[in-house]
Amino acid sequence: MEIKIILNEPYPQGMAVTNRIHYYAKGLQSFGHGVELLIPKPRNKGTLNVGIAPSGQYEGVPYTYTCRRTHKPKGFLAYRYYDLRGYLGLARKLVFTRTKTDAVLLVSNDLLHILLVKCLCSLRGTRLFQEKSEFPFFNQKKTRYKQLYVNYVFQLFDGIIVISNELRNYFSSRIHPRGGLLLIPSLVDTREFNQTKTTSPETAPYVAYAGNFDDGKDGVFTLLQALALVRKKHPGLRLVMAGRPTNPRDLELVERLIRELHLEDAVTITGYIERRELVELLINASVLLLAKPASEQSSYNFPSKVAEYLATGNPVLLTSVSATSSYLSDGCEAYITPPGNVEAYAQKLDYILQNKKEASAVGERGRALAQREFDYLNQVKKIERFIAERLHHE
Repeated sequence: MEIKIILNEPYPQGMAVTNRIHYYAKGLQSFGHGVELLIPKPRNKGTLNVGIAPSGQYEGVPYTYTCRRTHKPKGFLAYRYYDLRGYLGLARKLVFTRTKTDAVLLVSNDLLHILLVKCLCSLRGTRLFQEKSEFPFFNQKKTRYKQLYVNYVFQLFDGIIVISNELRNYFSSRIHPRGGLLLIPSLVDTREFNQTKTTSPETAPYVAYAGNFDDGKDGVFTLLQALALVRKKHPGLRLVMAGRPTNPRDLELVERLIRELHLEDAVTITGYIERRELVELLINASVLLLAKPASEQSSYNFPSKVAEYLATGNPVLLTSVSATSSYLSDGCEAYITPPGNVEAYAQKLDYILQNKKEASAVGERGRALAQREFDYLNQVKKIERFIAERLHHE
């Protein structure tokens, strides 16, 4: 099959959705299919992906910025110019080529983008699929536009790939009768985390979090407040926070709370770090943390970082929200506490630190689960079958 994946995000480095889609592309390519990643807009800012060419390969996956620019330009008119150039580039890739594209996987919520790609696919009889790893409009108020969007737009696709059972249930009544739904959970390349710890015995133990520092999404305030409580028993414990905040305001709020809790010497904020450094950071941590609060977004989402956390073989401490509860049990593959309960989170972290032998066994069971359920090669085989079935479905 010839498959194009259209990603409206930075590439090759980016947030969770970028990594997820890269696994799709790498997996499909490993099964012998022709795959190309198309990025229609210049999505990069600052130092992210500096120096990359507008087209090339990343880990063997061909990619093209169809706008012929990788970083966002300054000025409204310049940005609109590259938008148009990117859409024209998509048309050239999908329509004006000798080799027919069998399937397009679109990763975008932009209505104009969806309609344009649907029209281009219709010209060549190409099947159109979408990837959904978030609840639609979770951060917006209900409007007439939102209602019309969710009732009709998803019927344009021949199939939708979702990240959780909750999303599958949500979309089941909103897709075309001839459409299909496929559940693909959080993905990880478990081989990437098959490394030995390099922390020396003299190094002070640390716990780690990786994300975008959004308290409403990841509960980072809970992590800091729990750390302040746990350090009364474990005074040398440190928290390392890695990531690039989507909103600079989130980082300001985190830094303010660190000062209020007098944790300046206990918390290290690394900012954005290269993938190799992030993997090393997670592997060498004593415990990996995520404290998602109860919310509509969390109820439908499966955090990508959870699969990566588990793949390290380290103990993982989570809250009981999201689709992870379908795979994980407290004290079996991970440790789980109620959302929004700082005291319970701190007590569980203290328990993990004091029961290292048990925690190590839990971490190993978590690693085995990641290898069985979340390894990208095992899951992408399902995507291959799903697309093939839709190609032959009239």
